[in-house]
This record gives sequence, C-alpha cells and structure tokens, in this order.
Amino acid sequence: MQKPDVIIIGAGINGLAAAAALSKAGMETLVLEKRAVAGGLSAYHTFEDRYRIPGFRPYPGGTVNMLNKALRVTLSEPTSSTTAGLRDGEPFEIEALPALTDAGNALKTLLGVPLRHTSLRNKSAWLTTLLQTRIKDLARWIPLSCADLFNEFDLHETQRCALAVPLSVRTFAGPWSPFGALQLLLHATENVSNGHASLAAELEAIARSSGAVLRTGTQVKQIRSDSNGAHVLLQDDTPIHARFILATCSPAMLRNHLLNPALVNQWPPVRSRGTCAVLALAMDGLPDWLSSARTRVTPSLVAQERAFDCVKYNTIPTQQTLEIITQQEDNTVIIYALQTPFQTSDSWAEPARELLIERILNQLPGFDRPILAKQLWVPADIADEFGVPGGHVLHFERDLDQLLFPAPDCLFPGVYWSGHFANRELGQIGAAGLGAARKIMKKRNHMSKLS
Repeated sequence: MQKPDVIIIGAGINGLAAAAALSKAGMETLVLEKRAVAGGLSAYHTFEDRYRIPGFRPYPGGTVNMLNKALRVTLSEPTSSTTAGLRDGEPFEIEALPALTDAGNALKTLLGVPLRHTSLRNKSAWLTTLLQTRIKDLARWIPLSCADLFNEFDLHETQRCALAVPLSVRTFAGPWSPFGALQLLLHATENVSNGHASLAAELEAIARSSGAVLRTGTQVKQIRSDSNGAHVLLQDDTPIHARFILATCSPAMLRNHLLNPALVNQWPPVRSRGTCAVLALAMDGLPDWLSSARTRVTPSLVAQERAFDCVKYNTIPTQQTLEIITQQEDNTVIIYALQTPFQTSDSWAEPARELLIERILNQLPGFDRPILAKQLWVPADIADEFGVPGGHVLHFERDLDQLLFPAPDCLFPGVYWSGHFANRELGQIGAAGLGAARKIMKKRNHMSKLS
C-alpha cells in the first residue's frame, strides 16, 4: 500500500470502527497503532503472564445497534450489569433517579440542535413543550454541585455517596465542585459496560477482513501538510502520504505533539486530568458481598471531597471512591480507585504504590485472602502506556463548553479528528469513529463528482 486513501492514527474502538466503515466503502485504509496490540484502552490486558482484565475503559457503555447498522454486521453486545453499593459490609441496590434521566435526555436533545442556534434561548425554541419544561430543571440544576443537586431529592446518605461516583470518573471535580450536576445528568442516560475488549477484537477482525491494513508497534511522530498534500511522519522520519488522515488519539496528544503548531487553528482548551488508578487482583476466592459484577465502595461525601483535595495536592488519600468489576470465573477483580493523584512527590516510587494498594484494600472487607497476582496502573502509567496526556481514561472533561462548542472535526484540508467532543459521542460506543468516517466518505464523493 504505497499511498492509501486513508491513514488512521490509533486502533482504539473509534479507530477500528472507522477502519471497518471506510474499508467496507472501498477505500484503501491503513491503521497505525503505537502499541503492540489493537484495542487501545478497551483491549484485553494481561498481568502476571496468565491473568487478564477486559480493558481500562468501562465508561461509557451503550448498545452496538448503531455499529451493526452502519457496518451491516452483528456484533456482540458488551456485557453490562446493574451496580450495587456496599453498606455495613452488605450490598444494596443503587436507586436510579427518573427525574435525572429525563433531564439528561432533554440535555442531550438540546446539545443535538444545530450549532448555528447556539444560545440556549434559540435552542429551546426547537424543542417540544415537555422538553421546554425539562429545560427549566436544567437551568436550575446544571450550575449546582452534585452534593447540592441531591438536596432536591429525598435520598439515604449511602445512596447519595454511591450516585456521586460518576463525577470522579469524568472530570476533575469533587462533590462540592460547581457544575458537578452536569456530569451526573449526562451519566444518568448511559448504560455502563463491564469492558469493551471483546467488541474491540470483533471490530479488528471486521476491519482486516474488509481490506484494512493494521500496523501495530508503529508510532506517528507528526502530521504535516505540503505541496503533495497531507502526510504523517513516523518515528524514523519516514513519510506516508494519503488523501485523508484521521486521528483518533486524545485531543491533548493531537494538539501538543502530532500537529505542527502552524496547523493548529482555533483549537479549544484541553483540560484532561486523570484521577483514576486501576488495580487488578487475582485472588484465592472472593468475598461473598462481591456477588454482583459491579460494586461501588464509597466513603461519605465529605470523605470524597477530602480525597479530591488530596488529588489536587498530589497526596494519596486515606479513603477514596472505589468501583469494583468482578470476574467470578477466574476469581479476578478490577478495582478503579477514582481519586488518585496523577503524580506524587516521589514520582510514584514503589513505597507510594504499596501505600496506595494498602489503603485501597483496607476499605474492602474480606480482602485478607491470599492474593495470587496483582498489578497497579496509576494515572501516570496510563498516560505513558496509552499516549493519553493527563492519564484520563475518557480523554477529556465533559464540561458544558466542550459539549456546546465542540472541537473542529476537520482540522485542515484532508485531516480529520475523531474525538469525543468533536463528533459528540455522548455515550454511544464507536459513534465518534463512524461520524468521522462518514465525513471522509462524503468528502471523497464530493471530490469524485468535481473530477
């Protein structure tokens, strides 16, 4: 493949979905992936040579109906489960709040109105009477912290603590941070999977069988444009030209590393800051309270706020929010420690890592059983291994400005970007990749008509 039609940078879910769609449309597609395996944050990860976990990105979920329709295939639905909380050593059901779900759906409808109607007043004119009623709730709720939002409802304290968890996953905030309610409104309409590893493997197989070429272990150094058109430079300065380039990496990586500064035009600020560590354990049996596939272990809202303060000042909290995904068949668990600083004063030397593991396990009753294997990835590890500046597993913070005023999806002629707030994924897995692929195919068809 001397000069492919499309070069895709990154073989995560969005990159693989775009590769499958473009190759099925008859475009010669080359996918370049820095890591040795495809799938990105969603791929299977092996630890201690025999145990594995299904990826680092269980958020957001969403059905695969859109992928099935676009690719004309039948993909396996990512496994999802209800989430339980833990109270006094016993699991309890986390109650959904229908009012938040309804308001969240209204917010997503509002965000979907064409951007030329930018103001909230103009956008609301497009909506039904029912949605206009919900907008009154949105106007009151969006600026609130999640702690203040919960005051609108009659909730048990443990329910409040469990419902606040998504805030720690999506943005750099604590329970009393302004606009925390926005994250909860967006989360209320989402499904949550237990990992997308099997879906990534299926998409890779479809892309390859459709003719896409996937080169792993190949790092792109820069995206450039000259008289011959757009091209990428590999680490050894080898250029590869193509009619189109699609970058599926994080916005900070694209802006700060891959794009020539002269090519960055009206790029919005990027504020991705990861606060999630991942601890994988293989154990000699699991505690009885882990019968649910997903369990949240949460301290009080005050303790969560203090943990967030520790994150701000690069110290390890005594207590933090934990979300646990259980794989009963092989007695392994994945623990997401959701208030972990990106860096510590000793740059995450071994004593700091052991201290974090000790404090995580101290919050979990019944975890005194023998641990057969373990591996810890702190946010700095995630940044280094996956090329995600800031170590954020979702690449960006879903704040209102990034949702109302998304980044440009066409950065300059021939170069496109598939990102969460360029193509408005909003919880639909693979939507950003498919959206970018459609724009490229539309441009190709337009160029063909002109020629």
